[in-house]
Amino acid sequence: MKINIVKQISLLAALVFFLDCGWAQSQKGQPDNDYARALEIYYNGEYQLAIPVFTSSIEKNPENYEAYIYRGNCYSNLHQFKPAEKDLDKAAGHLQNNPKLDFGYGYLYNETGKYKKAIQYLDKAISLDSKNALAYNTRGVSYQRLGNPRKAIENYSAAIKIDTTLGIAYNNRGTAVYENQDVAAASRLDIKTAIKDFDKALKFSPGLCIAMRNRGMAYSFIGNNNLALQDLNDAIKCEKDNTTYYINRGTLLITMKSYQEAVDDFRYALGLNNKLPEAYIMMGEANNKEGNLQDAVMNEMEAGIIDNGYSGLANYNIGRFYAMAKEKTLMMKYLEMAKKDGYFKPIDNLANFLKDNEFIGYKNDKDFEAFRQSVRKNRL
Repeated sequence: MKINIVKQISLLAALVFFLDCGWAQSQKGQPDNDYARALEIYYNGEYQLAIPVFTSSIEKNPENYEAYIYRGNCYSNLHQFKPAEKDLDKAAGHLQNNPKLDFGYGYLYNETGKYKKAIQYLDKAISLDSKNALAYNTRGVSYQRLGNPRKAIENYSAAIKIDTTLGIAYNNRGTAVYENQDVAAASRLDIKTAIKDFDKALKFSPGLCIAMRNRGMAYSFIGNNNLALQDLNDAIKCEKDNTTYYINRGTLLITMKSYQEAVDDFRYALGLNNKLPEAYIMMGEANNKEGNLQDAVMNEMEAGIIDNGYSGLANYNIGRFYAMAKEKTLMMKYLEMAKKDGYFKPIDNLANFLKDNEFIGYKNDKDFEAFRQSVRKNRL
């Protein structure tokens, strides 16, 4: 199963977004101390604090157009896109063929979902500065979001070749390999390669919480659950309010048959955000494994209520639960509801249903076999 973590990758890319620059001089030829202080704050990732200091610098030296670029980058990182674009446009009116400016636009458009436009600016930034490792990394994110993992991996690898200490590039390449193993295999990359990338990401960026999580997911994929749990524990310590990490750990705990602990993780995630259908879906799995059938059914129903897009999966899961409980009438009721929701139309869902061992007790049941045939015909 592919793990969609493209959103978490983009947020972490923001934390390490930086551009090389020199010390600015004021119109009177004196060092601009505000600009120097703003850059220091900026490099520390404190974008909100950096904005007023950049503003002070601009007021003292309106011709310091790189200060507009950096203030625009601060706004982009804070997802305040209109003032970000305004600042970049201000700089663009006075600077030409500036890789920092093109990089700023590329990052902005990446964050606003205009990935093709982002690539155009990043292409230009790279043509002006072929040693800009972060530009390659950011362009890799663009390609990954466009569903082109091959190009994404190529760009992450290029970034790493330029800067062998760029932790976020290792993390992103490892993620691309983990999520797209068929494509990665053509480049002789595999899960073990991904784990090595996450190792290096954490070596060079020890506080990169997402790399801890990603390595944990990779370990779980190859069945090394103890190391996976250790990494997910570390990720949660690193970023205590990240609901995704709790859902990931809860899912792993189901695999490890620690069902009540898994339920606790899903409940904690929902305490942070009660609109997480995936948390309810997985809590239903854990409660069913724990023998709490009615709680499991209620969990799945809640997922469908929160997001109608989950109703097909929720009804299918309830059908599975009742199949295991040998309650045929309720099983058939919810399978029919899943069919009505269109759950069986994707070929993967149909294939999983046809080979699902939890329905094996109904293999020779006429009603169940008739339903299976109707699902096949409906799919065709």
